[in-house]
Amino acid sequence: MKEVLLSAANLPFTVALAVLGGLALLEILSWVVGFALSHTLDAALNIDLDHGINIDHGIDIDHGVDLDHGAHIDHGADVHGEAPMAIQILGWLHVGAVPVLILFMIFLAMFGISGIAIQELTGRSLNVWIAAMPAFAIGLIGMRSLGGFARKHVFREDTSAVSHDSMIGLPAIITLGATRKGTPSQAKLKDKFGQTHYVLVEPLREEDVFEAGETILLVQRDGHKYYAIENSVDTLLSLGPEDLSAEIRQKA
Repeated sequence: MKEVLLSAANLPFTVALAVLGGLALLEILSWVVGFALSHTLDAALNIDLDHGINIDHGIDIDHGVDLDHGAHIDHGADVHGEAPMAIQILGWLHVGAVPVLILFMIFLAMFGISGIAIQELTGRSLNVWIAAMPAFAIGLIGMRSLGGFARKHVFREDTSAVSHDSMIGLPAIITLGATRKGTPSQAKLKDKFGQTHYVLVEPLREEDVFEAGETILLVQRDGHKYYAIENSVDTLLSLGPEDLSAEIRQKA
């Protein structure tokens, strides 16, 4: 087995599997310490998991797509065949509904395994780049099919799905080190259905610093980043209307 993996004909496929193993280990460790690497990566890329891209008989984007404040399609828009090709490809691959890191790991697994299988079936007679082409295609198909399975059974949207704005006004716990103004960190919270979410947060006020394990209150949202205050009635009452989002003012 070692000879197969270290063969020059299988080098790119072996590298893909090695990267897969490293990413899987990092993802597992991140969950152990309370830091969801896959969700944080999507937040950094500004990919909306709650309102993904849904393509079914054309392009039916139910809740809108916001990629770095670029293309945005309003709720309920039906743009059959009119969306940019990049949006169609991303939707076909389930980007926005399944974490990008998970999709990439699926691709690496399918690419690596299929590439080695192709080379072994042909006696390693194929040029490595020729073997890589069908392996790449199998990787994309695997990403599409297994990503669809993950979307349906793991990251599915159902009646308990919540919007980003609905998290405003909820308490959260800092999970990844101290955060201060201009230096966001990660926090964990539970929505009204008991589902756990990981979000990027930073203090609303310049003077505040929140340490890991500290409970905060989300009061504003800017894209995928939330602004927070100390979770206390006195702090909340000390804020003016301009410091609070419309959602939390309604809850108050």
